[in-house]
Amino acid sequence: AMHPPYKAHTTSSAAATGTGIVSSIVLQSDDLDEVDWEILGGNSTHVQSNYFGKENTISYNRAIWYPSSLKPQDDFHNYTTRWTKDEIEWYIDRASVRLLKFGEANRGKNFPSTPMNVRLGV
Repeated sequence: AMHPPYKAHTTSSAAATGTGIVSSIVLQSDDLDEVDWEILGGNSTHVQSNYFGKENTISYNRAIWYPSSLKPQDDFHNYTTRWTKDEIEWYIDRASVRLLKFGEANRGKNFPSTPMNVRLGV
């Protein structure tokens, strides 16, 4: 089911373990807007957030890795994406770890703005 733009989504998840394994929580639209979380199975110290707007893959410099003492493979944590027309904010267990303002996404051209569905992957 497609979720209308501009809402919050929370997934409670424990990441899979193992080098080369990626656990992901991806919000993606038919227009290839995307907002996501990725956790590498061989990395127990960092969690990544990322976004794409309108399938713009000219650069892959939008990912940010967060140091985390949570050890995402050892326990379940809440990963929340709060998305409004003005900003996207990523939270881990209610603690804000990233804020993206509309204008920071290539002056809004790469800001995700279309209805998305949620995809979980390992």
